[in-house]
Amino acid sequence: DEDAANVDRWVPLLGSPDYKQRETATTALIEIGAPAFAKLRTAYEQADDLEARLRIEQVVRTAYLNRYVFDRNGFLGISLAPYEPKDVKGPRRTDIESGVRVTQVIANTGAAKAGLRADDVITAMNGTPVSGTGVEATSRFSDSIRLIPPGTKVRLTVLRDAHAVNLDAIIGRCPEDNVRRVRFAGLYDQVNERFGTWWFK
Repeated sequence: DEDAANVDRWVPLLGSPDYKQRETATTALIEIGAPAFAKLRTAYEQADDLEARLRIEQVVRTAYLNRYVFDRNGFLGISLAPYEPKDVKGPRRTDIESGVRVTQVIANTGAAKAGLRADDVITAMNGTPVSGTGVEATSRFSDSIRLIPPGTKVRLTVLRDAHAVNLDAIIGRCPEDNVRRVRFAGLYDQVNERFGTWWFK
């Protein structure tokens, strides 16, 4: 098994005196993920090197979070506010009552690469109209984005001034800072708590 062979190759290098080897081994084991856990536990129990133990903890926490949090939760890269057509100055199609207004676009995200701009109003995704009004609409839309696997392409129907345009965006991977700060902060804490005792079971 290739994963098993690679685990056997990389685990001993976590305690290498060469910093680059330690970094390379850490990255490689994070990419292997859960298949490395059993051997990492054994290595942890047998290690008398603090550096190796700390790196094993880092590998397991990061690999677990990657698999169960970051890689399962989509991220578009925008901040939203409720869309209220009657309160917006300038040309707008007031016949469109449901949507979410983009207040910020984060650089180098799926939203930025698709061409979304501040003050655009997203009215539909993949042909399905944004549901709800006000805060309810922003909450529902944000939740729907989080449920989309990273790497998925979506088509957004956007109201820009008085014109409707379609933009194709690639859903990104939920950033770690976002997980810690917002929606998944509780889950992040649970993972840290779990792996605080995992080594001694």
